Amino acid sequence: MSQTLSREIELAIRSRFPVICIQTMEEERLLEVIQKHCEVTSRPLYLWDHADFFQVLVDSQTGESPREPLPSAKDPLSLLEVIEKTSGTAVFILGDFHQCWHNQPRVIRKLRNLSHRLKYTRITLILSMPCVPIPPELRDDIVILELPPPNLNDLDEILANLMKTPGVKSQLTPEGRRRLLNSALGLSASQALRVFSKALVTDGVLDDRDLGLVTSEKKQIIKDSGSLEYYSATETPADVGGLENLKEWLRRREGGFSSEAKDYGLPSPPGRRAYRDSRNRKVSFRENDRRALGASFGAARYRGSFWFIGWAI
Repeated sequence: MSQTLSREIELAIRSRFPVICIQTMEEERLLEVIQKHCEVTSRPLYLWDHADFFQVLVDSQTGESPREPLPSAKDPLSLLEVIEKTSGTAVFILGDFHQCWHNQPRVIRKLRNLSHRLKYTRITLILSMPCVPIPPELRDDIVILELPPPNLNDLDEILANLMKTPGVKSQLTPEGRRRLLNSALGLSASQALRVFSKALVTDGVLDDRDLGLVTSEKKQIIKDSGSLEYYSATETPADVGGLENLKEWLRRREGGFSSEAKDYGLPSPPGRRAYRDSRNRKVSFRENDRRALGASFGAARYRGSFWFIGWAI
């Protein structure tokens, strides 16, 4: 995931897109991705927000550590003027800049003028914000990207770094580790780290028994979001009447969903997911979703028009 975003940022910078907006709540993770990219490409990197103002993250000379700060800029207009006077190559990250242009027509106009001038320079502005309330005047001048949540490799790296901490004990089996990482999919990096840490300190060791705790914590996070309701999977295939062919299909192809099959290079068996629309009509479609078929049934309801029904691992 991070490599994909880094490539998209690299393409945008090389294409001389003057203003890039990246939607994310994980600003720390975004900064890490961009900082690594600038260190590799030897581009100077500066961070500005309306609390701590300018910070130098990557120096233009060494490509690693800051050498000297930029001129003071304690308001958005002064910031944009400093950027306008900057020459050479540079990347500026502006944190939560959507708060700076709210009801500020001069800031919007200045940023629009600046985006026009930067098209033929090597200066790139990256706006980091949790939402994308782009003013209509700027929609044609800003490229919007999104930082997706961590994938399995990212979560595995987070878990591996946690397990390197002195005193941490782990008794996870390979299959238990796979199930633990799958259960954390959809969480942010910070949320995943908190959940793994809580599972660790609960009984002093990280093992296969912590899967239930991780699932419980994820349920609470989903509930706090206010958009979804999480329903724990309590039924098993034995509770479903009929469908003997489907049950036999699941039993015979159970190994096709394992980590061993994935490591061997076998594609996941195709599955089918169904939902009901706002008129209670059943609609189904085929998909190649490894998590859609597994050992037990579960359901999640979206607070809108649809009931989603599928299988949960």
